[in-house]
Formats: sequence, structure tokens, C-alpha cells
Amino acid sequence: MVQHTASERIEEIQRLTQSLSDHAHASNWDDVAVIEAKRRPLLLNLFDGTSHLDVETSRALLKEVLSLDQQIMSLAQQQRDALAQSLRQLGQGRTAIKAYDSNTR
Repeated sequence: MVQHTASERIEEIQRLTQSLSDHAHASNWDDVAVIEAKRRPLLLNLFDGTSHLDVETSRALLKEVLSLDQQIMSLAQQQRDALAQSLRQLGQGRTAIKAYDSNTR
């Protein structure tokens, strides 16, 4: 197994976090899930106590990750709301069709 330095792991986490943001902005939610699953263990391993990161480096990385994650969650919420609205409209359309059909018989 290849050992990576803390700085290499930080760069990979930053790259994956930016990729998450890019895919979220493009509404590629399946890709977001895959990338997040790759990033999660890197974050956990980075802060497992063996990396010996200084406080400022840790703080800066976490601030960056949290900021982009908040943006991603906001985009996901907007997408969820849009899908919910579409489902409501679909349900209203079905109700209208049923009412029309029952009145035409």
C-alpha cells in the first residue's frame, strides 16, 4: 500500500471537494455521491491523529471543506424542492385527468 504524506492527502481532499462542488452545480448527483464516498475516508484518516497536522492547516482545510459542503447542501436542497414541486404538479395533473374522465362518462 502506498503511503501518502499529509500534504498529498490534503491536496486530494481539496481536489475531491472541488469536484463535488462542480458536479453539484451541474446537477450530477450520482457523481456527487460517488465522489463524497471517496472523500469521506480520506478526511477521517487525515484527522485520525497520525498525520500530525498543525492547527492552522487543519483549520484552513476544514473551513474550505465546510464552506463548499454548505454550498453543495444548498444546491441539493434546491434540487429536492424542485423535484417535490414537479411531483405535486404531476399529482394535480393526475387528479384533473381522473376528474375529467369521471365527468365524460
